[in-house]
Amino acid sequence: MRKTTKIALTLVLVAVLLVVVSSFFWVEREPELKVAVLHIGPIGDYGWTYEGHSGAQKIAETLPYVELSEREEACGPDAPQIMREYAEAGNKVIFCHSYNFGEYIEQVAPNYPDVIFMWGAGVEKRAPNAGIYFGRMYEARFLTGIVAGAMTETNKIGYAAALPTSEVVRGIDAFARGVASVNPDAKVYVEWIGEWYNPPKEKEVTLSLIDKGCDVITHHSDSYAPEEAAEERGVSYISFGSDMRRFAPHVFLTGTVWNWGPIMTNIVKAVHEGTWDEHPGQDWWYGLAEGGVQLAPFSDLVPGDVREMVEEKEQEIIVGEFEIFPGMTDEELREIYYLEPNVVGELLISVNAGQEFVIALDENPSTGYSWQEEFDDSFLELVADKYEPPPEPKEGEPPIVGAPGTRIFAFKALKEGQTEITTILKRPWEEEFVESRMFTVNIEKAEK
Repeated sequence: MRKTTKIALTLVLVAVLLVVVSSFFWVEREPELKVAVLHIGPIGDYGWTYEGHSGAQKIAETLPYVELSEREEACGPDAPQIMREYAEAGNKVIFCHSYNFGEYIEQVAPNYPDVIFMWGAGVEKRAPNAGIYFGRMYEARFLTGIVAGAMTETNKIGYAAALPTSEVVRGIDAFARGVASVNPDAKVYVEWIGEWYNPPKEKEVTLSLIDKGCDVITHHSDSYAPEEAAEERGVSYISFGSDMRRFAPHVFLTGTVWNWGPIMTNIVKAVHEGTWDEHPGQDWWYGLAEGGVQLAPFSDLVPGDVREMVEEKEQEIIVGEFEIFPGMTDEELREIYYLEPNVVGELLISVNAGQEFVIALDENPSTGYSWQEEFDDSFLELVADKYEPPPEPKEGEPPIVGAPGTRIFAFKALKEGQTEITTILKRPWEEEFVESRMFTVNIEKAEK
C-alpha cells in the first residue's frame, strides 16, 4: 500500500513539474514575428549598409519574438522578385533599406496587404501597407560643419557627394550652415561621385578636392575610400554614416553615425503590438533627441574649445532650442533642393522633355533684392515667375517682421540635352549681384 502511495505521489509530482516547466516555456516563447532587412550594398562597406546591419541585429537582440533574416545587395532589377520571395516566406515586416527601393515598394506592396514594407530614406507612402523611416542626419551634419569651419586653415572644405537627391543636398546645406556659423570666410566645395557605392570613384573625387586645396574632407557615400585618400594625403577627415577612424587614424576628427537600432526596433514593436497604423503617417524620422543619429567621438586632434562649441549646440538641438532650418516643416525639409551661398558646386536636375519643374528660392522684398534668371531658351521655356509671400502667422503668434517669402521659377523642358540655369540675387538698379546659384539640367527623352 505504501509503495503504491509513493508511486502515486511521484507521478503527481512529475505531472506538476511538467506543467510548471511547460508553463514557463509557454510564457517565455511568444509567437515569432518574421522580419527581413534588405540591403542595397555589402555589409563590408562599413557605411550605410554596415550600420543598417547593426540596426537589424539590434532588433533581434532587443525583441525575443523576432526571427530575423537579412540579404545584401538586394536592390536592383531583381528587387521585386526578392521582395516577393521574402513576403511569401512569411515575413510580416520587410525593411527595404535604401532610397532606391521606392519604385519597387510601389510595385510589390499592394500584392501583399498583410505585410508591412518599410522604405528606408523614403519620402512618401507608396502603399497603404508601406511606411517610411529615416534619421535626421542634417542635425549631425550641422555639428560636423562647426568642426570643419573651425579647423580649416585654407578656408576650403571638400565634400564628395554621391548623387544630387534632396537627402544629399539637405546634408550639404546643413553642413555648410554649420561651417558658416563659425567661419563666414570658408567655402564648401562639392563634387559629385555619381553613385552611392563606388570606392574607386569616391577616392578619385576626394583626391580631386584635395588637389584643389581642401584641407578638411567629408563625404556622402557608402565606402571608406574617401578616408583612405585623406589618410594618404594627410588631410583632416570627417566620416559619414559610421565611425571610420580605423581607416584614417592619423587625420580623423569626428563623424556622423547612423544609429538604426532605436527606430527599426520601435517600428517592429508597433507592428507586433498592433499600433503601426496609429503612428502619424507611418512616418518615423529620428534625430539626435531620439538617438537616430549620433556624432562619433572626437579624436585628440579636435581642440577643447571646438568640442565645447559642438557639445553646446548639440544640446540646444536635442532640447529644441535650436533649429538648423528654422520654420521649415518636414515636408519642406524633404524637398530642399538648393545650395547655400558658401557652397561651391552645381546641382543636377534630371527631367524628361515636355516635363515641367520648379526652382524655389528665398526672397525678401523689403531688402530690395530679387532673384533673376538666365537660361538657354532653346532648351527651356519659362512658364512662371512669381513671388509668394510668407505664410500668415498662426492665431496667437506675433508676426515675423522681415520674414522672407519665396521666388518661384517654373520651367518646361523642350528637348533632350544638358543646359544650365543661373539665378542671380540683385537689386534692379545695381550692376553687381550679392549671390548667384547655378543649376545643371539634364533633359532626357520624353516619356511615352
